[in-house]
Amino acid sequence: LKAGGIAVPCNVMFKSEEIAYIVADSEPQLLITLDLIFPFIQPEVSRLGLKNIITVHLKDFSESSAIIPELFCSEKQRFSDAVDFMEVLEFPASISNTPDCNPKEELAMIIYTSGTTGFPKGVMISHHNLNASVTQICAVVGIKSEDVSFMLFPQFHIAGNVLAMLPMISKGGTLV
Repeated sequence: LKAGGIAVPCNVMFKSEEIAYIVADSEPQLLITLDLIFPFIQPEVSRLGLKNIITVHLKDFSESSAIIPELFCSEKQRFSDAVDFMEVLEFPASISNTPDCNPKEELAMIIYTSGTTGFPKGVMISHHNLNASVTQICAVVGIKSEDVSFMLFPQFHIAGNVLAMLPMISKGGTLV
């Protein structure tokens, strides 16, 4: 968001057809995914021509003593058509200026619905919408910078963003 992009978080349980639909619908310029998941969506992503792909391995950000579910304990995978996130961090791009933005008009996120009656629908959320929601949550809950929040919502869901992650970021709190 700070770089001027529009976030399009996706459910990690989506099948390749659903990912293909969302990629075709939202026309992303960049895909960031767990290396564990990438092989399942790689054929569709390649077919749709998405070239900028970054893969992340769960252990890259876990404490050495962390208990990681067996499902996620695979070895780190590298792909010829993707860049490893840890390599990206070695050469960070400097963002000298905040992009010009009309918060009431410009999108911050597109959150796709559950798609119970067909493919998911993209819900367009402006910066203004996010800010208003986060401001209200912070006021109602009384979030402060010294707070620690334990997040159980998935980040591909609007609740994970608006009720948990973004309020803590906005106040400088800690999110677990």
